[in-house]
Amino acid sequence: MDAEVNGTPFSELMNQAVKMKTASAEPFRRRFDNWPRFYQNSVFSKEDIIELRKEGDYEKLMKRGKEIKEDANGKLTSNNGQAVLEANHLYEQALSLFKWAQNNDPEWKSKGMRDESLSEHLYDPKSLKEREEISAFMKGIYLVS
Repeated sequence: MDAEVNGTPFSELMNQAVKMKTASAEPFRRRFDNWPRFYQNSVFSKEDIIELRKEGDYEKLMKRGKEIKEDANGKLTSNNGQAVLEANHLYEQALSLFKWAQNNDPEWKSKGMRDESLSEHLYDPKSLKEREEISAFMKGIYLVS
């Protein structure tokens, strides 16, 4: 049973609050809101992904990306709705190894997401071979997810 506040279900109040917050933030995050979901979620990457990006070692990035992709592929075979959502999240992590956005405002959680605080990044391939491998890797994920 849903809790109530003055006769209104709490879930309805929360839904209304989210809509109000989203509407008030909209003018400040138009670019962010138009990005693909994987790119939006790259702002919230786990620490291990962030560290690998900083390190910039192609072999380590690709190895980790393939591990994440394999884990995601395994979840898809389970034919379970929750596992499919988890697989999608993992695919997003794998993509964010090579293309990501970063929020540069340490106080963004209290201010909200703002386009002016975001920077966009791409891994810089050191060779044509790296460029082609990254392209094939990312296309393979786009086709699955």
